[in-house]
Amino acid sequence: MSTYRLSFNRIALIEKPGADFPWGEYTSRFEVEEVEPLDMLERIGRGFGFGPVFGGDGRPTLANFLECPYICIDMDTEDVRSSNETLRCHPLFQTHGGIIYPTHSHTPPKPRHRVV
Repeated sequence: MSTYRLSFNRIALIEKPGADFPWGEYTSRFEVEEVEPLDMLERIGRGFGFGPVFGGDGRPTLANFLECPYICIDMDTEDVRSSNETLRCHPLFQTHGGIIYPTHSHTPPKPRHRVV
């Protein structure tokens, strides 16, 4: 099975963070790992954020960017276009997609999903 080199955060976000969330501490807690797609999905389901691989001091800046093996598309139209069912059937996902999951702002009447 193929693996992907990416960064995972060590802080799980179960709910959408509030305005007082310590983003500086959060962004400093990413660690580079090689993972299989199912492991990635399991971690996302447990609330662990993921991101590209950064070098240098590890901060997420353009100067530190090294690699990113995926593309994320946030679908937040809050209508049928952002539903899991619609996204699963979309030709782009059928050809290139791997994971669809609800974002923290998702509600059944106003769907929001991320496509990886």
